[in-house]
Amino acid sequence: MYSLSWGPPRKKSRVVKVSKEQSNQNRIKLIEVASRLFKLHGFDGVGVADIGKAAGLTHGALYAHFKSKDELIAAVCLHSQSTSLDLFLEQMRTGGDPLNALIDLYVSGENGQLTPGSCAMPVYTGEIGRQQEAAQQNYAQGFARIVKVVEESMPSTWSTQEARRKAVVLVVSMVGAVSMARATAKTCPAVSAEILESARAELKAIVGGRR
Repeated sequence: MYSLSWGPPRKKSRVVKVSKEQSNQNRIKLIEVASRLFKLHGFDGVGVADIGKAAGLTHGALYAHFKSKDELIAAVCLHSQSTSLDLFLEQMRTGGDPLNALIDLYVSGENGQLTPGSCAMPVYTGEIGRQQEAAQQNYAQGFARIVKVVEESMPSTWSTQEARRKAVVLVVSMVGAVSMARATAKTCPAVSAEILESARAELKAIVGGRR
């Protein structure tokens, strides 16, 4: 069971000086560990004690980088959206048609399962509206970058407005389909598979100009 506490440590501990390089590594590790735990358990289901323990760092090391849980969540959103963008780019490079490759790999049975390595965007989408403004801004900016990448891969015969509109629909639909597939994967696997299969077919029709 996860601790939900967030506050300064009750006992003072001896300050240990670390190099700038080690400090940067600690910050990255904290963000990566927090990202994994938040993805699996939600923002409200994980406390500072859980993050510090999983990262192998003390409370003091965590507070040296983040003044509050909200500040850490904002950093995690920025990191996760960048990771999602990298995932989109990687998937688009795997086949001859970048958009069909993206649809096949993102709206897949593998990504339709919630695991430490799966995309975090479908998880955070349902929670980000309850977070502070900094986290919401980082999420929105990351979403805009992803849409832009998809937009630039749309058929050149489409107008700028059409390419933009369909890029937004594609990203939103993929994330929504994966979110629903994960929500039904354990109790109704057949429904989960149907969601992914149906979404793939319709999204390919969109990028193929049939919708």
